[in-house]
Amino acid sequence: MVHQQLLSMDSQLSANGGVLCQHVMKPHQQSSGLSSASQDLIHEIVAIYKELSCLPSLSPGATTNKLFSRLVGICIKQYKAETVCDVLDHPQILQLIKHLRNICSTGEYLLECQWSQKIIQDAYSCTENQPELLKNFVYYDNYHDLTKLELHAMLGCGVVPRTVVFVGSGPMPLSSILLADMCSDATIIHNLDIDKDAIDIASELVSVIGKEKRIHNILCDGMEYTGFGQADVIFLAALVGCDHQEKMQLLKRIYDQCKPGTAVMVRSAHSLRALLYPVIEPEDLVKCGFLVDIELHPHNQVVNSVILARRA
Repeated sequence: MVHQQLLSMDSQLSANGGVLCQHVMKPHQQSSGLSSASQDLIHEIVAIYKELSCLPSLSPGATTNKLFSRLVGICIKQYKAETVCDVLDHPQILQLIKHLRNICSTGEYLLECQWSQKIIQDAYSCTENQPELLKNFVYYDNYHDLTKLELHAMLGCGVVPRTVVFVGSGPMPLSSILLADMCSDATIIHNLDIDKDAIDIASELVSVIGKEKRIHNILCDGMEYTGFGQADVIFLAALVGCDHQEKMQLLKRIYDQCKPGTAVMVRSAHSLRALLYPVIEPEDLVKCGFLVDIELHPHNQVVNSVILARRA
């Protein structure tokens, strides 16, 4: 996944913890019209945010892992529509959501870095079955189920991924690896990321598990990439772009470059999962010129929604 300035952000979180903490609003007063369930959710989300934003580091550890697990657990539960609206539209949540997403992005990046490096080290000490080491990753099942969902969506809509570009692959390009395992038609997968450390770690990981002939990791900003025209399918990771405007700019660039019939798989979020990732709607893709085939919102442990669209 693309993580702009995330390594420096982790240092900033340590040095400027008080700056992030001051984005938290004053203790929430009883709000008229809100159900007790909505109020409880808002209180808990704000409390988790305050704890995360004041940590000296977001690197994996007992406290960090516990807080992120609590947050994800809240986000993937099913709620009434009015509860979701109450939470996402509340002034406290509106004020902190951008910062919370940045924190989650940094935490995810650092977690992937740690696990990729661990798998690489374990692979060098093993003589066989290196790909199986990936299954030790704490969120392996989540990625596996998401990739399977995306592949079934593509095949169900008549899209065959042969030459694939994955924008925002991150230090652990597990989605690309799983896609290569699940779909023999995907002969070439180009992973793009703007972070050099992420590309270096990902390249070594892909090499030690023997996928380097099919998966190529490229240090590149998606806005500067010139190979979209050769792709059959283009994936846009959930953390690509700092905000909605940047996502739209990238989608428009992809549309201008790709050939007719090219499929775009965009990862988004729904319900309280929007606390973790920016949201892209089908109409956003339509505004860029794409034709939307399908939108899927998982209601299990899979966090991301997916939208499949094609260039006319």
